[in-house]
Amino acid sequence: MSDLLVDRLLTEFEPSPERRAAFLQVLSSRSTAANAIRRQAILRDFLTDRELLDDLREMLTGYDDLRRNWQELRLSLGVYASLKATADFVRSTVSYFKSVHDSLAEHIPESDGLRELQKWLLETSRNDSLDELNRIAELFPLDSPEAYEIEARVQFADDFAVKLASITTIAEIVETPFIRRVFRKKIDDGSVDLGEFHADQSRALLRESMYELYRAMTATAGALYEVFHGISRELDFYTTATLLCDYLHGKGMHFTFPRFSDRIHAAGIFDPLLLAEGLTSAQIVANSSDFPALRGVLIRGENAAGKTSFIRAIGLLSIFASAGLPVCAQTAEVPYFGYVHSQFSKAEQLGKLDEAGRFEQEVAELAGIYAHIGKAELLLLNETFQTTSYAEGAEAIRHILSAIERRGASWIFVTHLSPLLQDPPPEAELITMEDYSYGNK
Repeated sequence: MSDLLVDRLLTEFEPSPERRAAFLQVLSSRSTAANAIRRQAILRDFLTDRELLDDLREMLTGYDDLRRNWQELRLSLGVYASLKATADFVRSTVSYFKSVHDSLAEHIPESDGLRELQKWLLETSRNDSLDELNRIAELFPLDSPEAYEIEARVQFADDFAVKLASITTIAEIVETPFIRRVFRKKIDDGSVDLGEFHADQSRALLRESMYELYRAMTATAGALYEVFHGISRELDFYTTATLLCDYLHGKGMHFTFPRFSDRIHAAGIFDPLLLAEGLTSAQIVANSSDFPALRGVLIRGENAAGKTSFIRAIGLLSIFASAGLPVCAQTAEVPYFGYVHSQFSKAEQLGKLDEAGRFEQEVAELAGIYAHIGKAELLLLNETFQTTSYAEGAEAIRHILSAIERRGASWIFVTHLSPLLQDPPPEAELITMEDYSYGNK
């Protein structure tokens, strides 16, 4: 995907490295057409209601800060203080579940994805296990363990080594040890009075029992955070997607949500990288593309005819569509590609590598692609094998393209290899860039 220079485009409108990374991660991940359609609907919600996106981002940013503080605290404190900090974090997590749900309920999203999230948050906030965790967390409002009477159950091995120590009762001491408010009932009548042990042994067992509870709550809190963290990363993607739409609109360029079909058919398609290179909407030439039942396409044309911009535009169209993004066109139909691979010959390498070295590098890159490419994926090739003789290059690439097709993948190849252009592979479509006048005016 680096050949398509998406990272270069992002620097034009997205100042956050973290959000750029989240956006690129979605674009470079294999997914499904159903997931792309789901993302389309969610993005439509956010484009229609920017306040919803802002509210969710604000809440989840606060939650990330809370979690970061919790991690720093629990690593620098003793067992009881770490347990109390974790209890506070669990209580806050329950509160965030409810807050996110309430925000979604207030804005009334239309997409199935956000409605499903809203339903899941409501069900989770009412979950009995989560309520139990919240009740346990509320047992630790005070800063010192001396403020409590604690009973623990201890399991011993045959040699009387401690196997497990767990808290069964926590009672806050109010005024005297004999007047207390019990927050939780005992769960085991066969408990041992710790007063029968030496004080050091008692403290050790209490520390062990507290640590056991702390570990359980930490694991649960971590799992809950992963849910929110996943939502937060998705929101980073949608935030960057809305900025992309704003950027294109501000530059006077059109964009649209594509429809998935078995062909590439786009009107008014253009390469958005031309905007990053300083061209205006008046200077950019948009065109139409129609590749029915796409299997393979050979593109030929003179130098500076816009071939690289054309194949890059097709690549970005395919990647954006598969990620659930709007595409740079007036109207568009595109197959769902599970992944888009690319191998662009880099002109700057001519001064660094001799022709043999560059050829070997391109062979290695294509071998890596072939090892991973699969059905319903797309390969973009730009001037590959141009440094070897035309006959040898054409013969080598012909075998590669045939193997790619057997994998069930499609390909688009910009080339000057005349033997390949004169005798193209079966079912390959041949187009000439002079017919498109693509790129800039």
